[in-house]
Amino acid sequence: MIAHGSGVATNIRNIVNSLCSNFVFEAFDMPIDTGIDEISQEIQIYLKQLDVSSNNGVVLLFDMGSPQQLFAKINQATGSNLLVISNLTTSIALDVALRVLQKEQFEDLATHAETYNEAINIQFYEGLSQKNNIIISCMSGVGISEEIKKTILKSLDNSLEIITMEYSKLKNLLKYEDDTFFKNTMFVITTVDFPEKFSLPIINIYDILDGNGTNNFRSLLLKANFSSIEISSTIQNLIRFFSVEGVKHRLHILNPDVVITDVEQVVQNYEAFFDIHFSEKIKLNLYMHIALMLERMVLSGTNGEKLNQSLSNLTDNQQEFIKISKHIFEPIAMKYNLNVSLDEILLINEILAL
Repeated sequence: MIAHGSGVATNIRNIVNSLCSNFVFEAFDMPIDTGIDEISQEIQIYLKQLDVSSNNGVVLLFDMGSPQQLFAKINQATGSNLLVISNLTTSIALDVALRVLQKEQFEDLATHAETYNEAINIQFYEGLSQKNNIIISCMSGVGISEEIKKTILKSLDNSLEIITMEYSKLKNLLKYEDDTFFKNTMFVITTVDFPEKFSLPIINIYDILDGNGTNNFRSLLLKANFSSIEISSTIQNLIRFFSVEGVKHRLHILNPDVVITDVEQVVQNYEAFFDIHFSEKIKLNLYMHIALMLERMVLSGTNGEKLNQSLSNLTDNQQEFIKISKHIFEPIAMKYNLNVSLDEILLINEILAL
């Protein structure tokens, strides 16, 4: 066990070893300003002296820092399994000690360590994850990354692990870790372009719904053995998510989730009638435009009679589109007690360019 400060690790070691009536832990008290390199050198010297290569494994508890960095620096010196836990408390140390004394399998001990506390990070295997994974890292914070993760997991199964992390943390990992650390990472979803060059594909989240970005996203998920149906569902869920995010702060009466669900049906009806598949970008524009249109009409109490131009000036295609749209909007017009104006229908026609 390693801790910064005078006697911190030693005191916890003495308590745990005494309660276990056995010598389980060794302690290293490090000065407050000791860095990760100095700590790793100290531990490596100790492990070489012990010759732990024939042991089942080594457990390392420390008080603060990156478990990934410490693991990467020490792993080669152990010659056996290494588990790094980034939180040193008496209760956790005691639990680990009792499991060691009960000769619990090392893999089971590592799995159990993940349940200690959400704030605790562990590192057991080399690399970010043993499973195929993608990383989501948005500059706006982990909150939006977690929401995107939930959205993607609605249609993709758990065979692909989705890891969210702070943008600064990812940049740090890319700076200090080599490609082997990301050996199971298939690609990164982010909101910014990374200045560093590395081998992993990077997809800007804003490009997923736009032309080449969509095709690139589809291609990467196909390589991960997901079906076309799962991928299309994932993209549709992302469109819906971004639509809700785009309108929720601009709607004052209508519920964003409810209205986007209604709009989604309208757009699907347009696609079905014209036997066409709108691009993801057009769908996103439609979702947001129609949602805001509905709120605007609810607030204004429009009866749909206003028209800024004469019907005689409309083309046959425009008049046909109006007739079709009136039918498509009928259920939603009844639900919200409004009539969609001809001007609004013509705006939709311009967006679709039909």
